[in-house]
Amino acid sequence: MLLVKKLCIIISFIFIFQKQNNYLKIFGNDYKNAINYFIDNKTVFENYFSDYNVDIEILTSIIFPERIRYSIVKDYFETTFLELFYVENGSSKVDFSIGDFQIKPSFAEKIEFYIKNNPYLNHKYEILLNYDTKEISEIRKKRVERLKNKKNQIVYISAFYDIVKSKFYLLKKSKSEKIKFFATAYNYGFDKSQNVLEKHLNDEFFPYGTSYPQKQYSYSDISLYFYRNEYFLIFNKKN
Repeated sequence: MLLVKKLCIIISFIFIFQKQNNYLKIFGNDYKNAINYFIDNKTVFENYFSDYNVDIEILTSIIFPERIRYSIVKDYFETTFLELFYVENGSSKVDFSIGDFQIKPSFAEKIEFYIKNNPYLNHKYEILLNYDTKEISEIRKKRVERLKNKKNQIVYISAFYDIVKSKFYLLKKSKSEKIKFFATAYNYGFDKSQNVLEKHLNDEFFPYGTSYPQKQYSYSDISLYFYRNEYFLIFNKKN
């Protein structure tokens, strides 16, 4: 009986392994471009994430798919009109991806709102709340300019990490489970409940979104794939 159970476990692991996607093969040069980006910016990531005392393993993993997406759509980037429209009308009227990690203004707004109402995070990330104007359109304009800067985006991502860590119960999750959860919260929305996010861990809407009719992939699965296959090589860490 014990032997049968062991065989079943082994077969299950083989089945799971066989089902794993090879994202390097699937995304090809876009995947390689994303890897090269992390290699080129390794020191920046290490220094800035260290400054905010957040988990670099989790955060680099969850933003990796965005670099693949960036590589795929970079030739179509032209946000000038969208930026102007956002400044005048807000994210409820137009929302779009900006910068290295493809952060949307609505995401930045939610980050700022949350830390503004959290005494500890308010102090830690006060730089995100410091606007030298009270005029809403000017604040939007300055927010867009911030999001075009890689180091500012790292601050927003760091704040996101602390928000998710404080908002959800993740204590019993393994590192792999945390990466999938953080990736889902980043891609699907950290303003959702934990139950909702758990239900959407494996949604396959990457890289083109929910309306695309053909085969797509799981954002959180790509994040985990990066962690298991690339992170320790890029950052010279032992797995």
